[in-house]
Amino acid sequence: MGKYVRTYDVMKVLSHVKFDSLLDVGGAEGYTAFVAKRIFDVKVRTCDLSEEACLRAREIFHIDSDTVDVHELPYQDNEFDVVICSATLEHVTDYHKAINELLRVAAKVVVVTVPYEDSALIQQNIEQKIPHSHVHSFTPSSFDYLRSRGYDIIQKKTSCRKLAFFSDYLIEPYPHPDRKGITSYPKLLVDICLVPALRRIYGTKLASLLVRLDGLFCYFFDYYLMLFAILKDKACYSHRVLHRISPSQIINITVPYHYLDNK
Repeated sequence: MGKYVRTYDVMKVLSHVKFDSLLDVGGAEGYTAFVAKRIFDVKVRTCDLSEEACLRAREIFHIDSDTVDVHELPYQDNEFDVVICSATLEHVTDYHKAINELLRVAAKVVVVTVPYEDSALIQQNIEQKIPHSHVHSFTPSSFDYLRSRGYDIIQKKTSCRKLAFFSDYLIEPYPHPDRKGITSYPKLLVDICLVPALRRIYGTKLASLLVRLDGLFCYFFDYYLMLFAILKDKACYSHRVLHRISPSQIINITVPYHYLDNK
């Protein structure tokens, strides 16, 4: 559910921008770039530190992908109209340098999502040297320093914790590794009876409603992600929606079947 919400919010921001090309930095297997290509019909490219992720982007989604370090992007200045970077900056060595690179290769706007977490947890990750953990703590004002450099910033709270907890039970009612199971009934009964029944009853309509409600819930309850749109070209952003986006457009996008090579 969280992936739907995050993707929807990114696409909603992009619906106010006229653009022809997009780069997803830290794009993993290419899902977000694939969604943008389907919705906006633009040229997309991804890059990631993981060579395996880039391979999957090419194999699954047929998207050009490069194995790169975000601190030194191998692209020309202003090469892409839009650059997005989701769930990445919290892992990098120097996020200020990474932001500079994102802004360098973007012509119009950079869209990033970062977690909103307790700084004590981040410090614990650093002290314990937990592999692949978050090493930067972000707040709603983390990117305000860019305003003094002439950039406008649009920010949004996203991914309400309470709504995510609620949706886990209705949309994906499997026990989460960090929580107790949702029921005392045998897992086989849940998998065969409860899960299909809930999906048939609620399905896409409820998922779409929950995605729409997320922004409202974030005003009243805790949230765990923040979205920032950093406008390099202030004129690129229209307060009028240029391309209407609905949650169902994202929820109904199917990922192509992919069979792993067992070699």
